[in-house]
Amino acid sequence: MRLPTLSVKRAQGSYLQLIRPPNLFRWPPLLRRNSSSPTDEPTEDDRRRIYILGLGSKATLLTFFLSQKPDRPPISLLSTSRQRAQTFEAEGGKVKLFIDGQTFESGKVDIEVIKKQSEKQEDEDHSRGTTNTSSRRINIKEDAIQGDNESPRPIMNLICVVRSKWAASSINEVKERLRPDSAILAVQDGLGVLEEIFKLNYPDTRTRPSFRLGLMNHRMWVEDGDVEVNQSGTENKRLKPWGPGGEDWSQPHYLGKGEMLVGPLAINSLKTSRSEEVQGIRNTQYLVDQLLTCPGLSASKVDQRKLLRWRYRKLVKDTVVGPLTTLLEVNSDALPQHPEAQRIMPHLIREAWEVIRRDLPGTPIEELGKWIALELHDRSHSMAHYALHGVDTGIEKINGWLIGRAAQYGLKLPAHQLVMEAVIAKTEERRAFIVAQKRAERGTPSHSGPENHETPDEARPYEERPDKVEMKRERKRKRQQDMLGNQPMPETYTKPQITPVGSLRIRRV
Repeated sequence: MRLPTLSVKRAQGSYLQLIRPPNLFRWPPLLRRNSSSPTDEPTEDDRRRIYILGLGSKATLLTFFLSQKPDRPPISLLSTSRQRAQTFEAEGGKVKLFIDGQTFESGKVDIEVIKKQSEKQEDEDHSRGTTNTSSRRINIKEDAIQGDNESPRPIMNLICVVRSKWAASSINEVKERLRPDSAILAVQDGLGVLEEIFKLNYPDTRTRPSFRLGLMNHRMWVEDGDVEVNQSGTENKRLKPWGPGGEDWSQPHYLGKGEMLVGPLAINSLKTSRSEEVQGIRNTQYLVDQLLTCPGLSASKVDQRKLLRWRYRKLVKDTVVGPLTTLLEVNSDALPQHPEAQRIMPHLIREAWEVIRRDLPGTPIEELGKWIALELHDRSHSMAHYALHGVDTGIEKINGWLIGRAAQYGLKLPAHQLVMEAVIAKTEERRAFIVAQKRAERGTPSHSGPENHETPDEARPYEERPDKVEMKRERKRKRQQDMLGNQPMPETYTKPQITPVGSLRIRRV
């Protein structure tokens, strides 16, 4: 019997496709190596929009001048305070700046509320059903701020202008929205900021955005009353560059002098290839061009040595003038005539110079004296202002960084160590006095109330606290460890009757 012949047409593609079994399941799509964000692909608005992380005087100045450009880019401020964001929206979405005694308003800008890491963890635990709903803060307000109900957009251009001690934790708040092709300009005065940011957020260079360091030396000052310590001993910042007016809201004053320095791309010369360096420069070019073409900022690109020189100049002022004005309680222009300041200042300058001359060879010690003389004004240093209100001065990131840098060279800085410990002690003493005063005014006994049940971590500023959920887990682990072996046996427990085997031999079959 002859079998009928089958006519098989050749299909396009490989012959393997003709004998491929049914597709019972699909392999998960390959993840892009450069994708570290769950957000959508950036749109044209995302690539043009500039986000400013920070709400202090520098952020106000940046927002004001960028919004005055004829071809201004879209601008969004990032805030963790919903109340501050609502106030800003109610005031028309504009920042205010005092120049020569007159108030100037910026163009309208956007503001977004970002969640803190503790709130994100609470949301995740709540979605998994592991969080107690009675302890979880639920927002029931009807009015929504931009970004509440819609998925967060990618951040392609970010300027971080928070204090140096909070830079790494602040970037961590928006890390999920950053991409490897994002551009970040870190405008901090302290040294070692980028190292701390990379260590906390981007230990893997393959997922790291393109970073540049910047510095702003514009002459600005803020009226008193912008920070305070609440009854529980934690900080309550009121550094608001906007508001309904009145003495309860501080406004930054700009003296019309200063410039902005934009450093080169931050790279690791041993691990970064030339192609990766070129790509990083392209990623940051748009953000740099927007700053360079902003007349009010007087921005310019500088090389690494010039930027380091200016940063050390700022560090010398903060490590010498800051602690002395804090401890002596005088304005900076009174230091040359103060006998105690004249006794301590030469030791602080010489110790700082021992470090600087190794990082910037050829810098004479006399130049440090000139740097300090240019920064002596009829106002107190910001460190003294924070210490007066019992707020953490961040001196561990200033004098403490210099002490750590000296240790790398095998040097000791006893004068800087002495003033740093004195400033910390004075700040803590002032904090305790303010807390006791507020409790007395409110009639709260010092031996009662929930405030006295705080752990040492809960009494620290929010930015320095461990994550709230992690704190609870740590306390639970500690309780379980303490109770290990001491738990009472249940009443229904009976000791099992186990016959000892002894030295019986086990026969092998």
